[in-house]
Amino acid sequence: MIFDRLKDVAFWNGVRKDARYAPLIAEAEARWVALRYEGEIPVLSFADRMLFYKTGDRKIFETPYFRRRNSLSVAAVLALIDPENDIYIDYVQRMLWAICDEYSWAVPAHTKGDPATDVDEIDLFNAETAFAVTEICEVLGARIDCAVRERVKIEVERRIFATYRTRVSWYETLDSNWAAVCGGNVGGAMMYLEPALFEHYLPRFLDTMRRFISGFSEEGICMEGTSYWNYGFANFTWFADMLLDFTHGRVDLFDDDKTARVAAYMHKSFLKGNTTVSFSDGTRKGKTFDALQYYLSLRYPDTVSLLPRDCSYVLGGNVIWMNLSRAFVYAPPLDAVRVMRTENYDLPMAQQVIVNEGRYSLFAKAGHNAEQYNHNDGGSFILSTDAGQVLCDIGSGLYTKQYFRFAMDKRYAILCNSSLGHSVPIVNGMPQLCGEQYAGSIVHTENRIEIEMAGAYGQADFTSLSRVLEHHDGGVTLTDSFSACRSFTERFVTMLEPTVEEGSVRIADVRLVFDPYAMTPTVSTEKHVTHESGEETVYCIDFAVNPAHGRARFDFVIG
Repeated sequence: MIFDRLKDVAFWNGVRKDARYAPLIAEAEARWVALRYEGEIPVLSFADRMLFYKTGDRKIFETPYFRRRNSLSVAAVLALIDPENDIYIDYVQRMLWAICDEYSWAVPAHTKGDPATDVDEIDLFNAETAFAVTEICEVLGARIDCAVRERVKIEVERRIFATYRTRVSWYETLDSNWAAVCGGNVGGAMMYLEPALFEHYLPRFLDTMRRFISGFSEEGICMEGTSYWNYGFANFTWFADMLLDFTHGRVDLFDDDKTARVAAYMHKSFLKGNTTVSFSDGTRKGKTFDALQYYLSLRYPDTVSLLPRDCSYVLGGNVIWMNLSRAFVYAPPLDAVRVMRTENYDLPMAQQVIVNEGRYSLFAKAGHNAEQYNHNDGGSFILSTDAGQVLCDIGSGLYTKQYFRFAMDKRYAILCNSSLGHSVPIVNGMPQLCGEQYAGSIVHTENRIEIEMAGAYGQADFTSLSRVLEHHDGGVTLTDSFSACRSFTERFVTMLEPTVEEGSVRIADVRLVFDPYAMTPTVSTEKHVTHESGEETVYCIDFAVNPAHGRARFDFVIG
């Protein structure tokens, strides 16, 4: 269906006339105005490419890199919708030629800066590029000059297929989003350009997709966080959809119990206040692709439903072609039922618990400090109300070279990745350590979540730290019991400005109540650079606990 629909002139003519597509078209047109180059297309310069290797900056190079691909994608969709307007097809051809001119389709952050390997190293974005330029040429067909189409084919062969033929790339051994994004896009391009070759390598592609699914917990939880579920599983889904079509239903990657559980992940991730679980490199305001959620609801009607519109979006991603084109093919009906499920989830394999009470949501985790896109966050929790995440998990920061150096003086010197940026104690003046051996465990019984988390600190003489979170109608009671230590500081982290009151700290609609005779809060601020390069203020509320007490209790009262 997907192959025929994308090439079907009658379908795109219908899109232009059908009211349900009007918002999609308007958004594509707005993106076109914002992204297009009205004059010459600027080159991707040598200086900007080298900047990453010198300073670790990714944005300077990647901003125009993605603008090229995103403007190509929206121009191609508008060329399908409005074939009489030559401006779109002319732009598509110019941009395809410019992309073919690029030194490498792989970004500096994923290469070594070595001309011998930069061009043919398969990464997330050159795989996405290869698929986008291939499918765009296929669906626009003879409207694109044969010289452009031939050059695209040559470049995809040179940069992608030649590598796939001659060696197994490292992403094929991963159980992360890389497997789905790289494997799915390389496979998708090969279905179009080299169908016999794709059939030959089908077992290898299937093994890559199995590895991707193996990276989720048995409950279907994405250990990379919600953002990477959206990215990785979307690419998996659209590849699996193409594969169904290509094999005439013979190979169905959706026909798998664990994959079905993975598909239902986003419903579990939404908390009170229209926020999302943001552990790992997730985000506090996560959303999912509307078309993806609708497609999955058709495949798994018993466990996946269409999310409310303010929990989803239409256009997004890095190289946006795949999601943009599928947004039209799988647009939900205007009268589609949209349901937000709010349940409690015990997730022992993922070492997580999600509780949804009437006025708040509570998320808590244990696990180890070497998870995918790990943050040192064993024992941390999120308390979310109508005001959003009151006690928060900051989520991902700005991606730089240093961000992916998994060492205490590099990645974990960045606040959002360090335990200092999470609501967990500071023991003997030290944060948690990174590594799989630094771990904790979590158990949920009735209204009691208990976490043992001393192991996350890696201090031989600090043998026990038991955190108990008791959830009830009025809020949450937190009690930490700990073994002998020199100093013990409770830290609570929020993005909302707190107000210190007598015996409590007010944060939005939550009162953090403590014993004023035993401890006094100190509020400090830190700066967080967001994934999108913005800057946010983080408030750290610290309580110095007398280590001789061996225990600290706090009540989080809602209202």
